[in-house]
Amino acid sequence: MLSETEEEIVAFELERNVLNYLADSCAQISREHGFHDIDYSKAEASTIAALALIMSEGAEALEVYRKRESKDLSDSEFLKFSDELADIIIRTFDLSAKLHIDIGTAIIRKMEKNRFRPHLHGNKF
Repeated sequence: MLSETEEEIVAFELERNVLNYLADSCAQISREHGFHDIDYSKAEASTIAALALIMSEGAEALEVYRKRESKDLSDSEFLKFSDELADIIIRTFDLSAKLHIDIGTAIIRKMEKNRFRPHLHGNKF
């Protein structure tokens, strides 16, 4: 008969083995579908990295907002939140210039498109 501690160790090992099996299975499926064979060019990798950085700035802004101390942002939280939103714009402008995107035209075009979309763009929220 196993002690409570020994039972916990056995349960932990089983859970660890199941999770590792699932990880291996996920990797195998990805490999079979070609996701492990992608050979990005330097330009593609650079664009992917820039997009990831833009997304990470959004995550940082979300984190500031999530962890606010009250319903309204404090002065220091507001400053940090503003900085993160600025980082999103800065990184987006940087990428658009690098890719020779006329971001001014793209923004105006998108704003005009949004002007005629339905309430909440047809979504629930």
